[in-house]
Amino acid sequence: MDSDSQLAPPDLSSFFWVLLALWIVTALSRWVLFQRAGQAPWAALVPVFNYIVLLRIAGKPAWYLLPLVAALPLGLMLLGLALADRFDRSPLIGILLGLLPCVGTPLLLLGWPQGAAVRPAD
Repeated sequence: MDSDSQLAPPDLSSFFWVLLALWIVTALSRWVLFQRAGQAPWAALVPVFNYIVLLRIAGKPAWYLLPLVAALPLGLMLLGLALADRFDRSPLIGILLGLLPCVGTPLLLLGWPQGAAVRPAD
């Protein structure tokens, strides 16, 4: 067999750069989200603590973190739906927040006025 016809191993460096770009978009979007919600923006950079702050913004208790750990996709979608409700956005944006935070978080902030307050928890 010819050596040119062998499959080359995948280049993982390009995958790393794509993941890094998606993380940066998500982190910057959450930074702005936390600022506009009156929370500490640096919390967007702390891996687990940012979900606790998102729960606080969504008006959910801390034990709500358990569905995030037990059934990750379901928990993230519930959190996304609660955040979309607090920001008076469509449930579709909430589902995007749960499934693709790098897409859902900027859409949540799109068109949200700089000084506007988050709707209070029920």
